Amino acid sequence: MIQKIFVLLLLAASVLLIILSRNTDQPASIDPEVVMNNSQLTLNVVAHKITGEHKFATNRDNEDIVRVINGAQQIWGQADIMFDTSFVETKVSEQAIEAFANGNFNAILEEDFYRQGVINIFFINNLPANGIAIYPSAIFVNDTTTVNDYRATAHEIGHILGLQHTNSSPSRLLFQGVNGTILTNEEIESARIGAEAFLMNF
Repeated sequence: MIQKIFVLLLLAASVLLIILSRNTDQPASIDPEVVMNNSQLTLNVVAHKITGEHKFATNRDNEDIVRVINGAQQIWGQADIMFDTSFVETKVSEQAIEAFANGNFNAILEEDFYRQGVINIFFINNLPANGIAIYPSAIFVNDTTTVNDYRATAHEIGHILGLQHTNSSPSRLLFQGVNGTILTNEEIESARIGAEAFLMNF
C-alpha cells in the first residue's frame, strides 16, 4: 500500500516537473495594453495644405487630405495613439520651398505657419521622396508616393516619435519602400514613450 502511494506521488511529481519545464520554455508575451495600462495618448496635429503659385503646391483637395490622415490614424490605433487634427491652407513662398528642397530645413521651420507643440504635416507636390520627417515635429508628404500615402504618413510619424528604420520584415511600418503597417510590441512601447515626451516637452 505504501509502495503504491509512493509510486503515485512520484508520477504526480514527474508530471508537475514536465508542465513547469514546458511553461518556462515558452517566450514571454508582451501585451502592450497591459504594459501601457491601456491609456490613450492624443497628439495634436496640423495638416497643412501647401498652396502658392509654384510647382510645390499640393494637388490634393481637402477630402483627400482627410482620407490620408484617417488612414494614418488607423495604423497608429494599434499603439492607442490618437490624433486631434486641424486642417489649414498654408501659403509658402517658392523660395522657401526651394531652400527646403536643397536641405535648408530652417526655411520651413522658422516660418510663422510652423507651429510648436503639434505635429505639422505638410502636403506638398514634387518632393523627391515619399515623405520626410524633420525633428522635432515636421512631416512632409508628397502628392505622388510609391507606397500608400497614408502609410507613408504613418511611417514618418513613427520617426517623429523616435522610431528608426528596420530591415527585419516588409510587413513592418518602419520598413522602407513597402506597404507594411505592423508595429512590434517594442516599437509600440518606444513610440508611446516618444509621444509622452512630446506632450511633456510642449
